[in-house]
Amino acid sequence: MEKAFIKYIYRRHCKFDEHSEVVNEIEKTVQSIVDKVLVRVAKKSPVLEISKTVSGGSFYEQTKVGAPDEFDYMVIVKLLSLPGSVKLEEGCTPWYKKIHITRDADKYKDYLESEDKLSNELLTRKFWGSLLVQCQNEVISETFKYGTIRTKGCKSRKLLLEYIKHERLETLQVNYDENQVSDSKELVHLPYMEIGVDLMLAIDYPKYCSCMFP
Repeated sequence: MEKAFIKYIYRRHCKFDEHSEVVNEIEKTVQSIVDKVLVRVAKKSPVLEISKTVSGGSFYEQTKVGAPDEFDYMVIVKLLSLPGSVKLEEGCTPWYKKIHITRDADKYKDYLESEDKLSNELLTRKFWGSLLVQCQNEVISETFKYGTIRTKGCKSRKLLLEYIKHERLETLQVNYDENQVSDSKELVHLPYMEIGVDLMLAIDYPKYCSCMFP
């Protein structure tokens, strides 16, 4: 009964402060933390050095409804994006290619499924394993005007962050006579929000804008 009541309160009376300034600051901070995490991963695993991140998804396409709790980035693998580093073969879709290493293949020897063919799954597994270790070893945190965002961990190949708001919740008004929650007043700010960040490994290739790893 208590859990049902709490869920009711959350659905009916909690909402995120969606002022554009707040959302923009959250987006900038998420981007900054993602960049820092990727730099630390590259220090441990140079083959995973990232040259740049490319934002995408519903938030950047302005189709996201509700709180800014989901972000998507393509992360461009630097070594695989250098001229002459790879040769692409058609895959199951135009965006998912079979990747053959044509230079410095020894650097990727642990991630090959044949003499020169890169295993997308092995490299992706290494990437997320490294991210998980980084999140376990160090919490990266940034504080801005409206709150603090910090790394929380990884789950199902998603980087998890948590946003803790500086402001406090307003008091909920309850009608005790009717034993019901009054609709006359809302909890207008969520003090905490989990943010999920999808990171897709990709390479820059002259013929394509980018090619993603399955």
